Amino acid sequence: MQRSIVYDRICKDITRRPYKGPQEFVEAMAKNETKFVKAHARPRMNYTRSLTDPESPDEVLDLLDRYLAPAMVPPQSSDDTHSPTLWHPDLHRDNVLVDPESKQITRVID
Repeated sequence: MQRSIVYDRICKDITRRPYKGPQEFVEAMAKNETKFVKAHARPRMNYTRSLTDPESPDEVLDLLDRYLAPAMVPPQSSDDTHSPTLWHPDLHRDNVLVDPESKQITRVID
């Protein structure tokens, strides 16, 4: 099966290489996502957020800068390497169930 021209154009500038550690890998993925959003993202409706205001690519870029790379990998000096860790690559509001009375998360689903 041949890859499409669009796929080749989108993927030609992403970072691919052996990484020295998890931090470098996550930073490369954040940079790749940032490149993709800047080149191809357009405002879109996110109906879980608003029924009238589109979600802007700038909002996604802001979230990437603030949360993705810093939050995905624990600090190198962390002694706690065996605690349970939530890893959910498709985490968004539709996948988090909250008890309306206690305001506590009750389930994370996919």
